Amino acid sequence: MTKHSRQTPALLFAAAFVLVAIVHSTTVSAQFMGAEFNIQQFCEEPLFGKAAPLRQTMVYFDESMILPPDVADMPSPYDGEDLLEEWRVSVRDALAALDWYRQLEDKLSGSLLPSEPVAVLAIEADGNVRERGRFCWPAYTAAQESELKDRGFFENLFGSDPIKDLETQQRVFFASIRKALADGLGDIGHDARSKSYVRALFASETNLRSTRDGVLRVVIFGNMLEASDYADIATFESDQAAREAAQQLVNNHLPSFGGASFYVYGINPRQANERVRTFWDAFISAGQGQLASFGIDLALTAKAPTTMYRLSLAIEVPEEIDVSDDNRIRRGKGVVLAAEDNELIDSFIIVDGHFRSAINGQMDCGSSKDRCSNICTLSAETQNEVVFADVRHELVLEGPLSDMRGYIGEPDRGQLLSQRAYAQASASLDGCR
Repeated sequence: MTKHSRQTPALLFAAAFVLVAIVHSTTVSAQFMGAEFNIQQFCEEPLFGKAAPLRQTMVYFDESMILPPDVADMPSPYDGEDLLEEWRVSVRDALAALDWYRQLEDKLSGSLLPSEPVAVLAIEADGNVRERGRFCWPAYTAAQESELKDRGFFENLFGSDPIKDLETQQRVFFASIRKALADGLGDIGHDARSKSYVRALFASETNLRSTRDGVLRVVIFGNMLEASDYADIATFESDQAAREAAQQLVNNHLPSFGGASFYVYGINPRQANERVRTFWDAFISAGQGQLASFGIDLALTAKAPTTMYRLSLAIEVPEEIDVSDDNRIRRGKGVVLAAEDNELIDSFIIVDGHFRSAINGQMDCGSSKDRCSNICTLSAETQNEVVFADVRHELVLEGPLSDMRGYIGEPDRGQLLSQRAYAQASASLDGCR
């Protein structure tokens, strides 16, 4: 056998090795859709077998406030589509420098969960709502990152590194939001006196309660100066009048905001007095939502939850408390999201299937390997009434996650037992019983 003939099998093996590597690399690229600019993969199901999103964020923009009043007039479509497109491209760049947008980007980037869906919605001049786009945050959980790192030799050697791609993909995420805002702009003005935020929320009510067992966070950029057939905030002469108008709206239209937390910013303090906040707080609370913040700046918690607990609740109302239906066992469920420092974020409970309230406080758990036997303390306050009328309840539960015990209500309210709003409560982590 010649020297050349002895080398032939080795060369063929080497060629086959390279071919397999190229094919495998192509498969890896296809799995991640090949490019670092792709973010659509984070919205696709399933991603590593992930379940439905734990939380969703909806961001509403008052279309008349997206651009400052002194911005150059927007070209009309009659001036030509090319000129309009050129103007929109310049708007995308300008948005990145505006303070309200920088706040949004800063707070979202620090608080979004991996693959969390973010819907971008415009409140138009007539109060209608139009979805401009829906994007999912490019990030992986710790478990997903570990799985990616363990994918094998070929992916590390020939494939794109999905962890390193995240920085670029997150820039694409925010560029996509700016593009959605700019591309959706019509021939708008800056006089928002006839705008109806109430109508916009009614129009979005189905989406605002569509998360079911998940968590919904709502960000609104607008001045919230309602002046419509629903309500005219400028005419309210007192906080009581504002509260009564809000309650009447809810009684007439029965909206349900599904326990969503609302973060409102863009408020002009020279235009919006305390009655403006009172109206929106009463309106959102009566619709089973929570007005978490309301002001000039976006007060969104710039941290993401790290742990989730789905709890089954049982509340035993004592004999001393009158109940209308003689049902003294109230059952419900809770979704608790806790940050690394144990602070609750966008958490809520539901009692009897429809009494829903946000809860604020802390969930502190041990580090037992057996999650069901882990000792936890939940110390929280409900935003809305869920058992007793006109009471924001203290909720305290303690013990192993398989059988936490405590109370809900106000145990120190009044001296007589009949005046106390108090009930024994228990909870267990879903799957532990």
